[in-house]
Amino acid sequence: MIDNFRLLASDFRARAEDIFARAERVRDADIREKMRGIAVGYEKMAQRVEQHARDVDAAYCDAYAARCRRCAVNPIPRWPGMWRHFRRFVQLHATSPGSEA
Repeated sequence: MIDNFRLLASDFRARAEDIFARAERVRDADIREKMRGIAVGYEKMAQRVEQHARDVDAAYCDAYAARCRRCAVNPIPRWPGMWRHFRRFVQLHATSPGSEA
């Protein structure tokens, strides 16, 4: 998905460069300025799309890291206290007088 945003931004940049190049060949100053304004608009859109791609990437990385932290704390989802009880049981069993450890 992020690659699609970056591809779209590069397409906007290519259009801006093309319009800038065409504007240089136009003789009428008013039309040249309007074309440059359009090219600047494409460049701004490219910057906004790239910023959006960075935001989406950061949000995905943050969500993924949070999901990994949750899984590390409780590997059995929807059993909130079960993992803690199981760990305590194993510790008690390992330290009990009749254990082999």
